[in-house]
Amino acid sequence: MATQATATVDMMIEHQPVQQPRHEIKFVISGQEAYLLSERLKRLFRRDSHGDTEGRYRVSSLYFDDLYDSALREKLDGRDNRQKFRLRYYGLDTSYIRLEKKQKQRGLCRKYSFGITGDMAEKLIFQPREHFHDMEKASPLIREFCLKRREGLLRPRKTISYEREAFIFDPGNVRVTIDRNIRAADSYQHFLCPELKELPVAGEDCILEVKYDRFLPELVSMALSGTDRLSTACSKYALAFRYD
Repeated sequence: MATQATATVDMMIEHQPVQQPRHEIKFVISGQEAYLLSERLKRLFRRDSHGDTEGRYRVSSLYFDDLYDSALREKLDGRDNRQKFRLRYYGLDTSYIRLEKKQKQRGLCRKYSFGITGDMAEKLIFQPREHFHDMEKASPLIREFCLKRREGLLRPRKTISYEREAFIFDPGNVRVTIDRNIRAADSYQHFLCPELKELPVAGEDCILEVKYDRFLPELVSMALSGTDRLSTACSKYALAFRYD
């Protein structure tokens, strides 16, 4: 549910995109399908270098939303022009965190991102009314986020973690990811304490994501032929509300 205040804030901010708009499609697949697909993809494409011996790494995110859960509702309604904010880190190291804004428009996704320290992230989470002048001068994205936090347009909503396996194919700038063991918690203390355990929200199901620039190479399409079902409007943020 967009508000006039949100629109006013958006007009005040000068954005700096860090990547061109990309296509992003998602599928829900079973654990068995994920295993078979992984075995196929690892023979064709290189894995993300940040993975462990099995090519996997942990992703932890804290999603923000307004009082009306507008980001969730717009996702469930299939609204084309929408956005969401999150903090994210990889592995178990909370000393370096990225503030990200994902925006979808006309079927394409664009991500804005800015790196901050764990201490800065803690301030953004727990001190929403404060003015952080040094941080806000560092990036238009930080400035927008802080302004929306002070105006009550954003609040920490869900902590989500999962194991990601990523494959990369340079032609088309393709990135294929398989996300397993998706877990969530209402308490945003979980975000900065990775030793705390969230609750599973997807069972044995996994999420397959395919991201690419202008075209999807035929080799990738062939590799994914076993999952050529209709893409879904599924999102991990929406899954986190399954048991609310």
